[in-house]
Amino acid sequence: MTVAPSTTRRRFLAAGLALLATGCGSGSEPAARGEQVEAGTPLWAVGGGAATCPATLAGDVLLVGEQPGTLHALAADGGEARWTAETGTGPSRPVVVGETVVTGLRGGGLLGLDLAEGERRWSLTTGDWGVVGGPVAVGELAVVGGLDGVVRAVVAATGEERWTVGSVDEGRQYFADPVLAEGTLFLGDSRGTLHALDAATGEERWAVEIDGSTVSTAAVTAEAVCVGTGLGALRGLDPATGEERWAASVTGAVVNPVAAEGLLLVPDARGRRLRALDVTDGAGRWEATSAVEVLPVAVAGDAVYFPGAPDALVCAALADGAPRWECALGGADAPGGALLALAAAPGLVVAGTDLAAAVAVRA
Repeated sequence: MTVAPSTTRRRFLAAGLALLATGCGSGSEPAARGEQVEAGTPLWAVGGGAATCPATLAGDVLLVGEQPGTLHALAADGGEARWTAETGTGPSRPVVVGETVVTGLRGGGLLGLDLAEGERRWSLTTGDWGVVGGPVAVGELAVVGGLDGVVRAVVAATGEERWTVGSVDEGRQYFADPVLAEGTLFLGDSRGTLHALDAATGEERWAVEIDGSTVSTAAVTAEAVCVGTGLGALRGLDPATGEERWAASVTGAVVNPVAAEGLLLVPDARGRRLRALDVTDGAGRWEATSAVEVLPVAVAGDAVYFPGAPDALVCAALADGAPRWECALGGADAPGGALLALAAAPGLVVAGTDLAAAVAVRA
């Protein structure tokens, strides 16, 4: 159901949208209307609760989730509210399939919303088992794994289940997002196994056990399917067969590595650094250090974005990790807060923090 934005949520400032007054790496003040906005300048913020997931960009609409249970649809070029839907519990990263937004619910279930208005089209229950991973679009379907150990493919427009794989009796859970590549879905589970499933039917093509701990969301390239685990293992596997191509490790849990331009970007939380490995053989290419545990990472164009301090966003060159700018997300009018999620597109980075569902920064 679509509801009006709450008056207690952060309001945009002048003209319905404000540049947030914060200190950035360049030391520049927020630009006035009509002025050129420098890279690293915060633009706007929305939501007074913690982010639940990275933002999703769908055309000119930006979708962001907020605790305890709200999904915002914003204009991507300015942040104006299109609609706000109460989801009852924290939404996972949404996917847009046709004219429907599909999101998982941390309290259990899946939800389909109209993209234009935010009205509820359907809901599907998973009992008390949450869905924390974000669905992926497969044609007319949305596919996602749940904490009940079931992978579901539903028709996005209606919520009708097309196929399911697994059951609660198997004792596995899915925290990661499924990733689609060349007709195959790659999805890691809580028991240390990466599954490759036929995207049309759910039939298992191969499965590889890594180390018995939770497997991250996969980063998939033509050369390798790359995943990390809760025990710090890294693996590059053949996408067609699951055969191991290389192995490496970090000092702590691996959370959602990102592949781009021949590199695998690995957040090393315990080591407080971002590592860039060659995706073909796992060899180290460069490292960047941080003052905090590096967890969310995003890439757009030739830049990579990651936390540099408790409330700071760093932009570095993708090729060699050389720093470009750093921006503080806290200030007189800015929400600040620890970075929980990142999403990036050309010209824009959207940070989710524990104090705001989304803070947009000029890239």
